[in-house]
Amino acid sequence: MNSESILTPLTKQGVFPIIFTGLILILSGIFVITQSITGYFLPHDVNYLGLTAQELGVYNNGKIALFMFHDRVAYGGSIISVGILYMWLAFYPLREGHKWAWQLLLLSGVLGFGSFMSYLGKGYLDTWYGLAAMLLLPIYILGLVRSFSHCKKDTINNTLFRFSLKGDVGKSMISIISISILLAGLVILFLGSTVVFVPTDLAFMEIDLCGLNNISERLVPLIAHDRANFGGG
Repeated sequence: MNSESILTPLTKQGVFPIIFTGLILILSGIFVITQSITGYFLPHDVNYLGLTAQELGVYNNGKIALFMFHDRVAYGGSIISVGILYMWLAFYPLREGHKWAWQLLLLSGVLGFGSFMSYLGKGYLDTWYGLAAMLLLPIYILGLVRSFSHCKKDTINNTLFRFSLKGDVGKSMISIISISILLAGLVILFLGSTVVFVPTDLAFMEIDLCGLNNISERLVPLIAHDRANFGGG
């Protein structure tokens, strides 16, 4: 396969914006993980919370800060995975005109970008995340719009919501895992938008909600933001 056969569809079929989106997600995930491993909060987090990660680490043997880094590393890993998936979908099935790939990207984008709104009820607006989403969303939509016209007409084997598991144990197991991950993400997203914590979270941090609010009334909204992001990812 020569370079022209690869590059032409990337530019003419709206595939490049999806690849770009995937690349940005991968780089963002690496940044989030690196930031957490080094043990620092982002500047706007510090400004909102009024505490650095080191200052928060004084409380409860650093378990509160470690809990927050846990959510952030998990979120970073999830969006790296999504970015890799986007790039593969764009390079292969979407470039070849498979409509199920376009439908999958649409569904994933609605859930992923839509999750940004889920934690606003807790009172914390992540300006960096919001700006990144505003800049990336038009590029993603452009890719979907331009690639739609190049998708093949629906056939019985070319849609996202038609599959058969009969006689295929491997496919059945992967489907079960996929559904489990989807449900887990929805549960975490719901928690981040409502109660934020489950009992084991508070047990690990050795604190209750009143104790967290005594440290800072903005601590729970910030953690809710991290949880909702993780669930959406």
